Amino acid sequence: MVRYVDGNPFAGLVHPNTGTLAELDITMLLPYTGRSYTPDRGDVDNRIKTLFDALQRPQKKGELPDNWNSPYGPDPLLCLLDNDNRITTYTVRPDRLLSPNSNIDTHLTIRVVMKKAELSYRAMWWGS
Repeated sequence: MVRYVDGNPFAGLVHPNTGTLAELDITMLLPYTGRSYTPDRGDVDNRIKTLFDALQRPQKKGELPDNWNSPYGPDPLLCLLDNDNRITTYTVRPDRLLSPNSNIDTHLTIRVVMKKAELSYRAMWWGS
């Protein structure tokens, strides 16, 4: 389903209308600072929150840069998630980035498993 934010079309692949949910398996390679694997620019928790925000379509106008227009014109820009509340499970494995003098702050490998959400109910009979 296409949703418009500030006149720009976006579509999430994992969406309530398709009945899909996402499980994420994340390997986060961080430069080694000599003290820890976590750079001084933020801990793993904050980086995951930022990642989840980046994987979802923009929710409101303030999340887009000023005067931003979709490079695809009338075609929607595809995002993994319609909303990050579609993530049901995630694992994060921080590890050391083995690249000396790298300009890379963090390297991510993300495995996404899309699952069909199934609703089920059991009818209860309160007969006499």
